[in-house]
Amino acid sequence: MKISVKKSTFNQLRGDTLVLVPFFQNGKKIQFNSATKSFEKKLDSFKKQFKSDFKSTFHFENFIFLGLGEEKDFSSIKLLQALEMGVKRLKACNVAEYHIYLSSFEWNQIQAHIIIRALGNVLYSLSDFKTNKSDTESHVMVFVSSQKEVTEFKKALSYALVVNEATDFVRTLGNYPPNELTAQRLADFSKKMAQKAKISCEVWGRKQLEKNGFGALLSVNNGSFDEPAFVILEYNKLKKNLPLICLVGKGVTFDTGGINLKPSKNLEDMKFDMCGAAMMLGVTQAVATLKLPLRVVTLIPSTDNRPGNKATLPSAIVKSHSGKTIEILNTDAEGRLILCDALSFSKKFKPDAIIDAATLTGACVISLGSWYAGLLGNDENLLDKIKKAADDTAERVWPLPLSHDHAEALKSQFADIANISNANGGGTSTAAKFLEQFLPEKTPWVHLDIAGTAWTNEKTATGYGVALITRVLENWAG
Repeated sequence: MKISVKKSTFNQLRGDTLVLVPFFQNGKKIQFNSATKSFEKKLDSFKKQFKSDFKSTFHFENFIFLGLGEEKDFSSIKLLQALEMGVKRLKACNVAEYHIYLSSFEWNQIQAHIIIRALGNVLYSLSDFKTNKSDTESHVMVFVSSQKEVTEFKKALSYALVVNEATDFVRTLGNYPPNELTAQRLADFSKKMAQKAKISCEVWGRKQLEKNGFGALLSVNNGSFDEPAFVILEYNKLKKNLPLICLVGKGVTFDTGGINLKPSKNLEDMKFDMCGAAMMLGVTQAVATLKLPLRVVTLIPSTDNRPGNKATLPSAIVKSHSGKTIEILNTDAEGRLILCDALSFSKKFKPDAIIDAATLTGACVISLGSWYAGLLGNDENLLDKIKKAADDTAERVWPLPLSHDHAEALKSQFADIANISNANGGGTSTAAKFLEQFLPEKTPWVHLDIAGTAWTNEKTATGYGVALITRVLENWAG
């Protein structure tokens, strides 16, 4: 996606090319010159029939007017949703170039980032597997009426395009079919990204995982034809004086459930079970491109989960990287098994904080739908950083509880811990409580369950989380 910004009055935009014009109810009035008073009168008569309600649109001459609702009720998520609606209207008209007029309402830097995100969300496409590939880049022209607005938008553009490129990378990884994105292929994508971003990348296969005691991860891989992978990325590796944040992402490239086989309905969605890994790879790319003054270590444990002839059986007991033994009561609770080894391994780096992301539980989808990611953790300050960034980026989170009760529900009769709860309900919290048992001591940690936000009902990856965590780290870096 290529975006340009140009100074232009509303009057100069009349012509053949469609222009999207967002505005609030009773908001900023569009300025007309005397030569277009007749146009203004016609427009006013149309506006009387159009209430400018949230996400409503009306087409007048070469303009599509987009209602933003009332300004007092506005938020980042409403701006994102409205702009996505407007850009979809333009796209449906098969325009050669996307034109948007932004001097019809007041916006700030954060909202400019949201506007650019909305464009990226609608205009993203993947044609890698089509016979007739489309390599055409979408072009967007943003019009504003003052030089000050040109400067402000350009300032926002440099940051937002970095985040958008990283988000597209995540979407592409998520949308790749599982026969083309094994754990080793995910590692290859990681290495290419690292080479381009000039960051350190190491990849372990089965032999190194066995040598280093990654018994939980390997138990998930037992039924697979394909090698597992463990990716270790280090940004600013040699700058030991900087704060060190560890990012961990679940990379299950396809989840059949293993011996506890999933039902066939929507089973194809399980190619998205690596979106936590993709998200953290995207964040790492964005952080490196923005050159944020932080150290970032990104850990990606990856495998598929299949019911092969050597697959782990329910009730098996395995020894994890931490030394703790785990009774695997359900092989479909595999994400926490690969994550726990990575979280335990993170101790090596002595991180100041850990953030993990995973499409971990169906329980999170039931409770929060596709609107919010589940937010859990052990440190209020870190949780607050996430919540503030969520408000700014329109990537919403909802706090869920984490208590000693959830740990009690994970007790095993024969091992140190069970991989599923013996209680009814609270599956998102008990899964997070399982992960907490493998953290380095006294390390601030946040877990994001993105099972509902990682892909859409249209079966396409969203790239959720890149804007959110990049903003968290940007704020951290100051």
